[in-house]
Amino acid sequence: MASYWSLTVGGRTWTDAVWTYGEPLPEALATDGFVSFLADGIVTEVS
Repeated sequence: MASYWSLTVGGRTWTDAVWTYGEPLPEALATDGFVSFLADGIVTEVS
């Protein structure tokens, strides 16, 4: 089961834009401790 959070930046709010698995299944343990950003209008950059 995933947990979701809203994200507010510059006065704009994206509902359920951030999500994670609090207790990942055994086959997904590599995702433990990570979050994902996914919503229309959000660009994720990794540097």
